[in-house]
Amino acid sequence: MPRARCRALAAALLAALLLPASAPAASIFQATLNSDQQVPPGGSTGSSVTGTAQLVLSATELAFDVSVGPGADFGPITGGSAGSGAEVIGFHFHTGSRATQFGPIVFGILDPDDDTDGDTVFTFNGDGSTRIQGGWDLGEGNAPFVFDDFLAGLQAAAPGADTDLYFNLHSTDDPGGLIRGQIVAVPEPSAALLLGAALAALAAPRPGVRRR
Repeated sequence: MPRARCRALAAALLAALLLPASAPAASIFQATLNSDQQVPPGGSTGSSVTGTAQLVLSATELAFDVSVGPGADFGPITGGSAGSGAEVIGFHFHTGSRATQFGPIVFGILDPDDDTDGDTVFTFNGDGSTRIQGGWDLGEGNAPFVFDDFLAGLQAAAPGADTDLYFNLHSTDDPGGLIRGQIVAVPEPSAALLLGAALAALAAPRPGVRRR
């Protein structure tokens, strides 16, 4: 993530904590990705790959910072560093609840690529994990969906509640979905922890970053 975007992320988190609850502010979300959330649980392979995501909502964007692996190889699909493990063939936002069968793709991060402004960044770490950072912006989406369709619902999400959006990571050996993570609105105590993590990230040295 470029330093400017990281500063914006920290600023949005701080605003969400400091402004009164009734005031317009960015909202904070998170997701834990694993195969247990696949339908059926475990998917086809019962993968042990896991991931985490932090997201910040503003009036124009849902910024996301996702870490996956090790065990998921993003190299072939991104043209980046080759890894080991399950070969990734797609990574998306979908709409749907945990109780349903899979919902449609509403924003493609990889295959399809619905990032029209090209702000998605992949970082390939030495331990085999991959970090994916970017933003789902107004007007972007996998037709007929656009981010605008989900903005009001995200703004209305109660702290701790599931949203109607989830991440799904697909691989060659589990094309229906290797791991899945429902996007959840963060309760206030957790928001403070996320703020600390974002501020720590500002001070930390950054590895090489590859843009698509």
